[in-house]
Amino acid sequence: MATKAAWSGQVPANNPQGAATGIQLNAGDEVSIKAYGWIKYGKEEYALAAPQGRVRAGLETKDEIVLKARIGTSTKSYDVGNGVYKWAAPEAGELHLYVADKPDGYGDNSGSFTAEVYK
Repeated sequence: MATKAAWSGQVPANNPQGAATGIQLNAGDEVSIKAYGWIKYGKEEYALAAPQGRVRAGLETKDEIVLKARIGTSTKSYDVGNGVYKWAAPEAGELHLYVADKPDGYGDNSGSFTAEVYK
């Protein structure tokens, strides 16, 4: 893994498109991604999420990957969570990182995750 990130930035919780990294991948290219931070995942006080899961009512945690990746114009999503190491891209295109939510659920989200991509 490279010691300097090829891309680093914020992945907004309220944008279904997420963040375009500008990193072009070919199928089989390996990337490592690390992510951290907390977002507000709804209007409820307890509706918090980290890249690897969400907090629900009663402060119950749910292991449901929140940070995802998309490649190019594909609609397929890939789990990132806190990160992946030497992940082989299954298809070609630009790497996008985004917060998984229902199509109409982004309006009450706030904050962003910080992510770094190494190639």
